[in-house]
Amino acid sequence: MEKKAIPFVRALYALVFAIGVGLSVTLYRDSAILNEDTVKYLDNGIAMYAGIAALRGHIATQESILYEYYATTGSPVFKTRWEDNQRAIDDSWAVLSNQFGRYPRTDVVTQVIAEIRSLSGALERTLNDVPIDWDRAREILEQVTEKSLIASTSLSTLSDDLQQRMHEYRNQVENRIGMVNTSARYYIGAILVIAVLAGLFLSAYLSGVRERQRLAMFVEKNPNPVLRLTRTGDVEYVNPGAWATLMALGVPAEAPLSLLPQDVRERVRNLTAQSSDWAHWQYTVLGRDYEANVHWLRDFKVFHVYLRDISERVRAERRLEHMAFHDPVTDLPNRRRFLSDIQTSLELGEQGAVLLIGIERTQRIIDSMGHGIADRLYQILSRRLTEIVADFGGGYVTAHVYRYEGEIFGVSLTNPATSGTASQLAMDIVTRFGDPLLVDQYELFLGASIGCCHYPADGQDAISLISRADQALQQVKGGGGGFHAYASGLSAAARERLLLENHLRHALERGELSLAYQPQVAFADGAVAGVEALLRWEHPVFGSLPPGKFIPLAEETGLIQPIGEWILRTACHQAKAWREGGMPWIRIAVNLSARQFITRDIIKTISDALNHSGLPPQYLEVEITETLAMQDVPHSIEMLRDLKALGVCIALDDFGTGYSSLAYLRQLPLDRLKIDRSFVCNIEQDAGDALLVRSIIDLGHNLGLKVIAEGIESQNQYDFLNRIGCDEAQGFLFCRPIRGAEVESFIGQQGDTSGKRMPIRLSS
Repeated sequence: MEKKAIPFVRALYALVFAIGVGLSVTLYRDSAILNEDTVKYLDNGIAMYAGIAALRGHIATQESILYEYYATTGSPVFKTRWEDNQRAIDDSWAVLSNQFGRYPRTDVVTQVIAEIRSLSGALERTLNDVPIDWDRAREILEQVTEKSLIASTSLSTLSDDLQQRMHEYRNQVENRIGMVNTSARYYIGAILVIAVLAGLFLSAYLSGVRERQRLAMFVEKNPNPVLRLTRTGDVEYVNPGAWATLMALGVPAEAPLSLLPQDVRERVRNLTAQSSDWAHWQYTVLGRDYEANVHWLRDFKVFHVYLRDISERVRAERRLEHMAFHDPVTDLPNRRRFLSDIQTSLELGEQGAVLLIGIERTQRIIDSMGHGIADRLYQILSRRLTEIVADFGGGYVTAHVYRYEGEIFGVSLTNPATSGTASQLAMDIVTRFGDPLLVDQYELFLGASIGCCHYPADGQDAISLISRADQALQQVKGGGGGFHAYASGLSAAARERLLLENHLRHALERGELSLAYQPQVAFADGAVAGVEALLRWEHPVFGSLPPGKFIPLAEETGLIQPIGEWILRTACHQAKAWREGGMPWIRIAVNLSARQFITRDIIKTISDALNHSGLPPQYLEVEITETLAMQDVPHSIEMLRDLKALGVCIALDDFGTGYSSLAYLRQLPLDRLKIDRSFVCNIEQDAGDALLVRSIIDLGHNLGLKVIAEGIESQNQYDFLNRIGCDEAQGFLFCRPIRGAEVESFIGQQGDTSGKRMPIRLSS
């Protein structure tokens, strides 16, 4: 801007000079006559007018000095300039005030000069405070501007007065100095115009200076590194931010190129050859991540490089990526990574195997020990699984462990040595998961069920492979551990199982589930001592489904919880309805599932069912299997005691199959032992089973328990059990499971039901 303005300024001042010379010659010629009379008056008038202009300039200058001091806070420079300007103001005003004498406007100017001086002192004190009160500083500057405006107005009035005096003098000597006066006015007008133009130029120049200072401070005050490079890639300038960065990284200040990529020279050469004038680089040096915006200033043949440290952002992005592809509990790669890695391996044309590993009994442990143990359990499981895979010497190229979901983990094998490598690893996992696991000083026995498939033979995409490995897993899941490889015949079974599961989820709400009741007969008098409630499912398409087909599925999916609650409520209401229909009170037995028994909610469920139905608790009998009771004896004792506190009866079902310890058995608060049907059916042919049944009955009686045998189908079985002292019997010999409405009719057929139980008539 300044370069373009210089010719204009020179021409302007040349014009002023020419006009001044011409007017001066004219004035000199015309004023020779008036020299003796008017020289003193004119000299004084011009001097006063020049003094006013000078004073106005000095006052304007002191305002710019204060603003510059506010912008730079450079105290020594400010004081020197301020004191010099104040001396000039004092000298100018001393002359003018003497010339004007006692005049109202001179008092105002004197007061304003003193007030501006006082405000300058206040500004200096404010800018020297720590911290600086910038609001107060700006307020003082606004007051200075206001006072300067008052001073300018007053000086303008004095100027007008001087002009008036000169006008009066002109009137006095109009005939003598008409031409001189006219020339003087033109000369003064020209001077004023030039002064205004010069003032505008000076203002624009000062504004440009301030803008250049501000732009220069942008680079100097920028905390990020800024470098200027030559076209050969050498560093020509670095800002203080770059020095500070080098110092923080322990790099010598003489090596600013350390902040740039190693190939920076090649990069700037390429940028010079391109049509673009800027580039964006992202790179890592000195253990930090940087991004650089590079600007090629073609006119100056230099590069400006603006750096920014993005290490924290890069680390955050990496953390987010890790969280997206890793399980937060075990830190293993998650399901998304599992699918992605398998798909990548397929796209690379590799061969491999996919294993899905279901850890058995984890949910039962979590429900019994509390969910606080879940995370620690899964962390220990993941470590053990990772160690097993790392220790396995199967000859595979790569093997990775994943947390698929819940208690299911995944393993991917890439390029195994043989088709049997996956099977060998799977069996190794199953074997080593047979060892106990120590969690919070508890020794836990788990198991691993594994489904496996191979690619590309068993699938061409990750979803299909995972699905087929899951189909293989379902073949062994829930059995305590095992391994199964996918075969094409699994698909139909898996689809049928999935269809059955979906229908089971809606069976309860659609009213497809019902209860059947099988009578239990006392050997002593042949009377019906109770009934066992048995679940039935009448499917609208598949017809009547046997319990063995859907109850394990309900257990596995967790649907047994709501179904079990419905069984308890329905059985209790049915028993109360029989009594209200005129039948005597009879005991009704309900089986508890494993999922129900391991949760504390079952106590409240049974209590609510009794309260809602009005059934006395002694007429409700809950059955748990011997195997379930022996899995966690301390928990079983606690749960059975709580159930006993409700007043219900407790029977140990399938007795003889669970290898009970007599010491534990004595601690269980039981009312009945129920001999498993597998022993009863062979007592006529197998002397060992007959002896075992006799021993169970003796054991039960010695423990003060009633013993009931189930599965009785022949008269000989009945007679044998009667001879050896069995208390109650249940089986097809007496009655198959019947509907609730048929129970009342069945008992009524045995005789009078007015007040006591009548002997039952055995079927042939």
